Amino acid sequence: MFKKLKLLFLTILTVLVVLIAYKYKITPTQIIPYPYLIEMKNIEGSLEAAQANVIIIGDRMGVALDKYIPDLIADTSKELREPLNIYNWSKTNEGLHRSIAKLKALENLPSVVVFHGASEEFYEKKFLISQKNTVLKNFKRYEDDTVLTLIMTVPPISKYLYTPVHFMKLGDYPKQDSSTYTGKQRQDRMELSFKIFQKEIWELIQFVKSKDSTLIFITTPINMETEPKSSCENSKTETMDAYQDEIEKMIKDGNKKIAYSKAKELTKVSLANSRSHFLKGKAALSLGRFKEARNDLLLAAAYDCTQWRGNVVFNKIMVDLAKKNNVQLIDFNSIVNQNLGRDSLFLDTIYPQVIYYQRALDELKKLIRKSFNL
Repeated sequence: MFKKLKLLFLTILTVLVVLIAYKYKITPTQIIPYPYLIEMKNIEGSLEAAQANVIIIGDRMGVALDKYIPDLIADTSKELREPLNIYNWSKTNEGLHRSIAKLKALENLPSVVVFHGASEEFYEKKFLISQKNTVLKNFKRYEDDTVLTLIMTVPPISKYLYTPVHFMKLGDYPKQDSSTYTGKQRQDRMELSFKIFQKEIWELIQFVKSKDSTLIFITTPINMETEPKSSCENSKTETMDAYQDEIEKMIKDGNKKIAYSKAKELTKVSLANSRSHFLKGKAALSLGRFKEARNDLLLAAAYDCTQWRGNVVFNKIMVDLAKKNNVQLIDFNSIVNQNLGRDSLFLDTIYPQVIYYQRALDELKKLIRKSFNL
């Protein structure tokens, strides 16, 4: 009997050891429990970035700075024998996760890193919606000081402290997420994307600081006068579309006060409906209620169920973490939208008028010169 119990014990012990070893082998070591793994073998522009004094990272927003770089170099290099080498490393469709991976591939960072992106964070599929709760639970563990201390001290222990997820494996180039989502899933996707972005911004700050480089954030201007593309299904009622159509017609016909009153009541019963807030914002704007219009139009953009551009939440994350971590920030969104209702602010749905780029770049020139003690 004793021999059988001993054999059973040894068998169970062996199975446990095998399982533990197997989990150790297949589970990646992670400090921050992102639900994706980046495997970029071909990083274009690494040589140019390594030789630069200043690099700009980001998505299409960063790419849009290309035409301003000659002036940026000229105006920041006046007292120098050799002009500053400013390299734009931004790429269209590039989320912050890829920008960080590129920076980590460099042996040394340039003296200044400028981040201007956060307008295409939803382009690539970085997680499975079905694993939202597990990912959030892992982030909660990461935020526990005791757990984080253990992981920082012995990184491989993360293999056992974080709950396993199905990792999205991301290759050299971003692939557009072609999945179809319900309204609830889109809201879950937004919630988790905001949480991941918060961790990525935190990681970017800590990484750049660890390399003794200066980090500068530029927020993303949101064209608040562009109507949201969709409202999530669970923010609607059966009669809401017809009522919203009625309010929209009133605004077009010039019945501003009545439209404003009706839209105001509607937003009270449809708090997360993007179109309701957009109509109230447009009505308030037509009445010269600029501050109120700005608040509602911001909410309309934030609640847009079609994630196709930047978001006020991404901007707020940058502003808050920059303030807490003494990071320089240019609030491009505020530079543009403080003139809401008084000027034509955007060239199209995404990019501001040239005059606002010039104002933001004037701020950037000052910060770059300050970083080099010029």
